[in-house]
Amino acid sequence: MPDDHPDLAFSPDSAPWLADGSQGYAVAVECSLRMIGEVAREYGVTERALRFYETKGLLIARREGRSRRYGPEELNRLAMLLKAKKLGFTLSEIRQLFAAQARGSAFDISRRQCVDQIKLLECRKRDIETALVELRRAYTAMYVPLAPQDG
Repeated sequence: MPDDHPDLAFSPDSAPWLADGSQGYAVAVECSLRMIGEVAREYGVTERALRFYETKGLLIARREGRSRRYGPEELNRLAMLLKAKKLGFTLSEIRQLFAAQARGSAFDISRRQCVDQIKLLECRKRDIETALVELRRAYTAMYVPLAPQDG
């Protein structure tokens, strides 16, 4: 997932060639639309995942016939979604974060949510470490040195 994707910083105010108004903005946005396959590859997700996020109302692709295209705002939203998932948030919680953002609140989590996520991730980390110890034991037990051949 790109952290500093050029399209994510795009805005009508930051583009000097848009001095003529919204028509220039429409052309610039049209040029920056990305096909679903390109977005999937770039962000390390499947096309199926992108379509799933759409069915859940987390992303909205522009439709051109059967094609899905994503603009800068949707790419930014996808980046935030993937970051929140990486931090252990559920899709339901991510939807709530997006709703707060749409109401004008900052895309932010509360102190309590932060503490809860830290505890959850620490628990998962312990579970993973326990699983690794068990797998290493099983692997070591599989290694049986061959006895030297007499003769």
